[in-house]
Amino acid sequence: MKKYGLKTQIFLAFSLVIVIIGFLSIIFGSYIIQNKIIQRAHRTVTNAIRNAEAIYRDELDKIGRSLSIVGSVEDLNKAKEILGWDYAFEVTSAGAVESKIVREAFAKKSPLGASRVISREELENISLELSDKLKITLRDTPRSKPSDKKILDSAIALEYAMPVIREDGTIQSVRYAGKIINRDFS
Repeated sequence: MKKYGLKTQIFLAFSLVIVIIGFLSIIFGSYIIQNKIIQRAHRTVTNAIRNAEAIYRDELDKIGRSLSIVGSVEDLNKAKEILGWDYAFEVTSAGAVESKIVREAFAKKSPLGASRVISREELENISLELSDKLKITLRDTPRSKPSDKKILDSAIALEYAMPVIREDGTIQSVRYAGKIINRDFS
């Protein structure tokens, strides 16, 4: 076996120390990034999602609590104005409405709140002014799929439906109200 000179041995020893320290730094750095930075980002996103879900449920519950104390159709219209709902109606049959939430409230005979997409036609039936105000112009972006659609004219709403039950247990009507969240930045 060939003997190396002192300079070469010192150089190889220092090179080996540098490689070992570099390797350990990579392992330690990966551990820090994985367990500290990524976990903190994950916790932050998870907390933000939980907060958004809580706000969503709270908004639906507010509509539901308000609907439960409304006495008549006139009170329903007053509540709509006071509470800032975008629409509020009372219907006597499930076939008279497009909302799946209302139809399900009729079927289950129980209150129900959820979000739903409202079509342009239904928006126009609710209010022409509201339909025009909520249109969103679509722009192409570098990663968007090609589309001929240039205007989004449907809306997303938080809606709550509350059946009005007669003494004999049958449904007299269903009151429902909603808040459209398109362009609602509050």
